[in-house]
Amino acid sequence: MATSIPRRQKPTAFPNEDAGFTTIRPYFNALASETEAERLEASCQILSGLEPYFQGDGVGNKDGAVWQALERLVKGLASGRKAARIGFSITLAELLSRISAGGNESTMTIDLAEVLNVLLAHTQPTGGVSKQEERDHYLGRLFGLEAIVDSDVLFAPTTSSEYQDLYVTRILELAKKKSWLREECGWILFKALRASPEGAEGERFAKTMINDICERDFAHTPEGVAVWLSVLARYPEVHLPKAPWHHRDPLHPKNMTTLPAVMKESSQRGESNDEVRPERQRGMWSSKPHFSWDVLFDRLNKSAQTDTKAKTVSFQDFWCATVDNSLFAADASDERKHWGFSLFSKAISEYSSEVIPHVFSKNMVRCLINQLSNRERYLHKTAQKVLRGIHARVEQEPGTAPLMLAGLMAGYGTVSFDQITKTKTTNTILGQADPAALTKVVHMFDEIIRDPETLETKGAEVKRHFLADQLLAAVRTHKTQGESTPDEWLEDLFDMLSKHAYFTEVDTQKQPKPPLSATSRKVFASRLSSCFTALMTSRSKAAHQWLYKVLASMKARESSARKWETLIQFDDVTSKANSSAWKKVERIRKMQDEPTATAQQKSHLRALQLLYCLVIFQLYNGEGDALAVIADLDICYDKLVGKKKSKKRRESEAPEEGDEDDPSEVLIDVLLGLISKPSALLRRLAQEVFAAFAGDVTLAGLQALFKILESKENLAGQQELFDKEVEESGEEESGEDDDVSIIDAEADDVEVESEGSSSEDDSDSNSSVDADTTMTNGKDDDDELQRLNTALASITKTQPFDPKHPPPSPTHSSSSASSSSSMDDDQMFALDSQMSRVFRDRQEAGAGTNANKRNEQKDAKATILAFKNRVLDLLDVYVKQQFANPLALEILPPLLVLVRSTGSRQISDRAAALVREFAQKAKTGVNRDSPPAVDREAILTLLDQIHMEADRPSSSGAPRSHAGACSAASLLLVRMLVTGSAAGDEDIISAVVARYSSTLRHWLLGEWNVAPAMFSDFVNWGTAFATSKRKGPEAQGRAETLEGKTKAERDGKEEEEETVEVKTNGKNKRKVKHGQEDGQVEQDQAEDVENEGDGKGKKKKRKKNRKSA
Repeated sequence: MATSIPRRQKPTAFPNEDAGFTTIRPYFNALASETEAERLEASCQILSGLEPYFQGDGVGNKDGAVWQALERLVKGLASGRKAARIGFSITLAELLSRISAGGNESTMTIDLAEVLNVLLAHTQPTGGVSKQEERDHYLGRLFGLEAIVDSDVLFAPTTSSEYQDLYVTRILELAKKKSWLREECGWILFKALRASPEGAEGERFAKTMINDICERDFAHTPEGVAVWLSVLARYPEVHLPKAPWHHRDPLHPKNMTTLPAVMKESSQRGESNDEVRPERQRGMWSSKPHFSWDVLFDRLNKSAQTDTKAKTVSFQDFWCATVDNSLFAADASDERKHWGFSLFSKAISEYSSEVIPHVFSKNMVRCLINQLSNRERYLHKTAQKVLRGIHARVEQEPGTAPLMLAGLMAGYGTVSFDQITKTKTTNTILGQADPAALTKVVHMFDEIIRDPETLETKGAEVKRHFLADQLLAAVRTHKTQGESTPDEWLEDLFDMLSKHAYFTEVDTQKQPKPPLSATSRKVFASRLSSCFTALMTSRSKAAHQWLYKVLASMKARESSARKWETLIQFDDVTSKANSSAWKKVERIRKMQDEPTATAQQKSHLRALQLLYCLVIFQLYNGEGDALAVIADLDICYDKLVGKKKSKKRRESEAPEEGDEDDPSEVLIDVLLGLISKPSALLRRLAQEVFAAFAGDVTLAGLQALFKILESKENLAGQQELFDKEVEESGEEESGEDDDVSIIDAEADDVEVESEGSSSEDDSDSNSSVDADTTMTNGKDDDDELQRLNTALASITKTQPFDPKHPPPSPTHSSSSASSSSSMDDDQMFALDSQMSRVFRDRQEAGAGTNANKRNEQKDAKATILAFKNRVLDLLDVYVKQQFANPLALEILPPLLVLVRSTGSRQISDRAAALVREFAQKAKTGVNRDSPPAVDREAILTLLDQIHMEADRPSSSGAPRSHAGACSAASLLLVRMLVTGSAAGDEDIISAVVARYSSTLRHWLLGEWNVAPAMFSDFVNWGTAFATSKRKGPEAQGRAETLEGKTKAERDGKEEEEETVEVKTNGKNKRKVKHGQEDGQVEQDQAEDVENEGDGKGKKKKRKKNRKSA
């Protein structure tokens, strides 16, 4: 070990110095080093040098090396240099321990009395010393007394009881002389008790110590309490004095008036006078609580677990008396509150869970909330440390989560703890809880909902709504757990939410106080829907089971009318539809369990069950269109159940030709009705059901989706889709699911563009207003003119103008009329101000009307764009599952038109991405060995349409997205034609090349405006195809990979600003407007490359001529 200890070859010997001590003397200086390794190395060298003197007469020789080393170590204790006290005390303790271990009663001649005499002699401050020197001497004595305890000298065989008692006396004298050493002296006595032997000798030592404490009036101090309890714990049969504590136990209930003041270390007054006794206080404040608190907590914890008959105060009473009403009192100082927080952290981190409910006491919780709510508070960081301790305990033991939440939110806490403290404490605890703990949390929240401890309806609503939000957050946090995770807590949660949303107990004594308001019930119903949405995101396989379980629980409550009363009262038609739908749900569940049911049939049945359960759920929510949806679902139900009927029965029940409804069309209509509503649950459920029936969707069903994509993004488009009057189109239906917005509640929703960019849409909307709107506007104008006519007549004090009865023509002979109609200048000015006010009011009213119309246009556009987003969700599901289905090609033209015509950049980009995803799926997912059969003529016709679509200019502000989507769709069709044909089918290749050649000819003649990338992509594909013909499929795979990378790099460089810089030949730059024809840009680049090639050719020609010359 490396050390900086000085090593001398021949140490200088002092007079009367033993030779052995001379050898080790250089190492004493290193004992004061601030480096622990150097101190330990020096201590080892000293003890090794004295090892030969521990036997025989070496210890008994007062002039020998051992005694000289002992005196040197004692003198070093009084030194304040660096870490001298630590190094010298450790070495002294080890030296005394080795002396005690190496000797016996016959050979060992050193005892405790001699050690105490040396210690007291060299640590006694003499007259004329400074305060600092006096402090150093007393600290040295303290470290020396502790070294004696750490060694075995105190209870060695040669140590008499007289000197043991003297040792205790010296410690108590030091504690009384210097109050700032009192806690350390008490700690030494506590260590001495733990080291005392068992039996009569130990009991005598403990009793003597207690008597000395009582005589010197140290019993009513934290140190005295710790020593007293230690004696009771180690020697329960010892007879202790009665005077200081009732029943000889500080933890007896009768001592709960004295013990809090003792542990608070407040100033104590004498019994016979008013003199303050400062020796009972510490010299300075310490942030760490007194060690006696640990002794108290350990004793209480053991008493609660083992000795049930002991007359010891309970932990709850002890905490309230000594901590809550003392350290956390309203007039307590910040220092004592800091002690209280430290004790709270210790209790929740180290002791059993039975203690946790008791430490969340009234004053403690109040102080914690106050300190957390304001960053400027003195103990704000301490309170944050308390919260970290709570989270650490819950993370280590998730079962304690209900106890922590009960302490913070119930009892003396508050439901809005997170809102007041601006933290996420309860959310974090809910996320750390296990399923068993969450079950208890749900029951606890249910009790708070039933009794929020307030009679105010508004206050009760706030608490109940916050608890519902917390439970929803818990579902969202734990939704990522596996299917094997127990879900009993979810059943209890859904049962509680449905109970409070749709039912009330018949017994008024059991009803919540105050009663649940209609707003609260709607919130519970909304959170129930949101919980279903969260579960469907990660547990889609079990989503239909959760809806069924909730409805089954609700049906069970309906049947027990003596106990529960249903808040939703159905009429006869709705009740009959509800019962019929539920019977079909039960039948569907039985059909799923049949062994003959195939996987596809089970998937269809699960989706149909999910729809029926959802519609029944909507009936309880009071949605009026649920009955129409049930009628549509019955058609799908009859179709699926019909597969189970016998052939003869199906033929007998077969409908006439032209009367049968296509189930896929009916299903699409149902799903469109669901996604048109602003609900995340309906949106997610529609995707799940559509995924189950994607393989059965027909062309008519897809065309129903295409109709939504082709609709105008204005007021007229909204009227066409929703069959609403233009005047009412601005009023959207609002769902109950308040966690979703109609415009954009999720990441892929619509971005409403600015008014300046939608001027064309506004003009289209204004030009598409129908005749009814024109008549309405004309009527409004007539009413406005009539009001203006009346206002002007009142100002001029004449009769209002009536077009049916015009006034007679004035005659020149009516002088009276002429005189009455004439006005002077003052009257004219007064009339002018009144008429100005009338016209100004009319102008302001017109401005308000125009603003309302603009808002209606904006809302209508947002509604249509949100609807298109949800349709794209369904098409995305269809592409992922049915990319190999030839029918899927029908979605390409509507998507390309949407990319070009939409006014939303987000919609355009998403539709283009869907086309590229389709192309990629078809490229990598189709089996080359057994490609699907395709209709060549239909695909060639579709290829012509796509090439014609590529010529049309884009109005979405993303021309490259449209061009890239057209190129990807065209190559998709080319691959399907080539893959589906026999190898070497020249007719297909010729037909494809003819289409591209025709498009290229139109582009070169300036007739078409097609992006050059369309031809370059085809050339890249042709290169890969030709390579595969010559070198095999592996070369084709590598070429196609390179082709895909090239396209990805080009698609990633789409323009995002209004102007872009186009580099030509790597040198020149010029700015091109966003939306300029890409053909011109590519043509300029091609010309630059051609010029560069000509330049290189000329240089090579000149070089060749020079070489030949």
